[in-house]
Amino acid sequence: MIEETAFPIHLGTPQVADACARLGISLRLGPRGMRPLKMEMRCAGRALPLCYDGAAESFFEALERSAKGDILVLDNDGRLDQSCMGDVMASELRGAGLGGLVIWGVHRDSEALVKMGWPIFSLGTNPYAMAGDRVDAAYSPTARCGSVAVSANDFVICDCDGVIFIDVEEKARVIDVATSIAERESMLISSLEAGSTLRRQLGYDDFLRHRTANPSLRFSEYVKDRYKGN
Repeated sequence: MIEETAFPIHLGTPQVADACARLGISLRLGPRGMRPLKMEMRCAGRALPLCYDGAAESFFEALERSAKGDILVLDNDGRLDQSCMGDVMASELRGAGLGGLVIWGVHRDSEALVKMGWPIFSLGTNPYAMAGDRVDAAYSPTARCGSVAVSANDFVICDCDGVIFIDVEEKARVIDVATSIAERESMLISSLEAGSTLRRQLGYDDFLRHRTANPSLRFSEYVKDRYKGN
């Protein structure tokens, strides 16, 4: 059993993406264009994958294997011609304790869903929803979200900048590095607001002196060396 590490709510997908790059972890992003119902919506939790088949029963079955705070990742193959989520089922999912919903597809009942305030991310809206048929449907332990294969071993982070999937086993060290990045960014912004320039904080004048002796030195390399280990 993997020990759970709480995800700090102040961390965003930009810091997580930068942390993955620093750690050499392949970046697994949801499709471009996936957005929350409201800009301020965000959520993070273990992925609960579900391939959409149009039947309410499949959602109920997914809830039977869910845990509080899970994020349902609903795979409708990126279809835009039919919605796969509305206000009634969203109310059921929220009431069951799920932490949010990521839809590789579109939703409907937008006004009611916005009032609900539950985090939902999708590719857009369509008022039409086609009933499904479960005759040939079978449970799959994985789902897709764009080009990303998602399983219950994934952790998903969502905000207005996008959706990122990471392996649950990588979560703790990604959080550690992302927290460090967020703290540094906060310090830089505080200093900027106090009147200090970014050039001064990053030692640009000192870099120019170093470059005089080493013309091939790049600023990115200088900054990386300057803040190594921080």
